[in-house]
Amino acid sequence: MPHDTEDMIQLLLSTNKEQEQTIVDLRATIKELRSTIANLNETIDELKRKIFGTSSEKTRHPDQEEGIQEEETVTVVKEHTRTRRKKSVRADL
Repeated sequence: MPHDTEDMIQLLLSTNKEQEQTIVDLRATIKELRSTIANLNETIDELKRKIFGTSSEKTRHPDQEEGIQEEETVTVVKEHTRTRRKKSVRADL
């Protein structure tokens, strides 16, 4: 009987060591995956800012607006009047 008990203890100890090693490997994998997720989230945030964020390009600078206003000229277009038609009635049709 002691022989079977010793074998059982050795089997349980080896199983326990395998499980501990698996746990260590899984924890390392989890840590690596969390790091990858954080990196990818940062990349996504950066790309969102580039696509949807405010642009660094300005349409006009205040100094340039003054120069543009001086160059503009006023053009006069002759006036016209518009005559409206009478609304048609079902009887007219």
